[in-house]
Order: sequence, then C-alpha cells, then structure tokens
Amino acid sequence: MVERGRLIQQRYAAGLPSRTIREVLPFADSGEASPELLDLPAAERDRIDRQMADLRSVRNRLDDMITEARRPDSDCPCLPAEPLDGEQRGSRQQGRAAPARVSS
Repeated sequence: MVERGRLIQQRYAAGLPSRTIREVLPFADSGEASPELLDLPAAERDRIDRQMADLRSVRNRLDDMITEARRPDSDCPCLPAEPLDGEQRGSRQQGRAAPARVSS
C-alpha cells in the first residue's frame, strides 16, 4: 500500500494529471509495459511541451513590452502618459512604480 502511494506521488511529481494516473495504475500493478502505458505519459509530455512553448512565447512578448516601455522616448500604449493614482511622475519611465500613498 505504501509503495502504491509512492508511485502515485511520483506520477503527480512528473506532472501527470489524476485522470492519467488512474489509467496507468492497472499497468503499474501488473508490471507489464503495454503500448497504452507508454502512449499516456508520452501524450502528457507532448502537452507539457506545448504549454512550455506557449509560456515562452508569452514571456518573450512581455520582455519586448517591458523593454519598449522603459525606453525614455517610448510611445508604448502599454503605459499611461499620465501617472496612475499613487505614482510619482516619471517612476514608470525608470521601470518601477512608486509606492502607493496610504492615507490614515
């Protein structure tokens, strides 16, 4: 029973969703590696690879936006021309927001 729990934890740590773990457990119990057993984790790995590629793309776009916004002559529409409430003028051009003022 402890071994089965460890096996489930290892599958979760590998990123497999519970649905896939449920499908894989009968194969793990029998000790036989069928083509179905190999297809499930391979499909999950491919899904994770696609997610990682999407996240890298989003991160690259954010990097581009930040770089553009930090340029002193930037006309980037991603940042307002006027400071937001609680910001000091020019704090965004330096790449950091001023701390919000709290009134007591």
